[in-house]
Amino acid sequence: MRGEGFTYEEGALVMPDGGYQASSDAMLTAQTALERAAEKTTSQAGKVAPTPLAQQSFGRVHGQYFNDYKAGIDSIGAAMKGYAGQLTQLGGGVGTAATSYSANEEQQAAAAKKAGAN
Repeated sequence: MRGEGFTYEEGALVMPDGGYQASSDAMLTAQTALERAAEKTTSQAGKVAPTPLAQQSFGRVHGQYFNDYKAGIDSIGAAMKGYAGQLTQLGGGVGTAATSYSANEEQQAAAAKKAGAN
């Protein structure tokens, strides 16, 4: 961080000097980053669950614990997929906001240009 203001550094949006600033480009960049994170999380979830292990892999002494292990691994995989879904939804919302922000900016620019012409 620099002083009182923030910038866009190392992949993170940081507040600019003078306070809050919105940017449709930054929003679209965030949407893309969220969608990529969701894709990666979904891909990794497929590597986590279902477990490739079988009860026999736990051996004779520890085989009784396999069902708990499997349930835990399945829960982790489901949580990862749920998280990916939330990232996708958030990205969609950010993308919608970017589109709305751009449209509003265009309307405001046209209104300012029209007012300046009078």
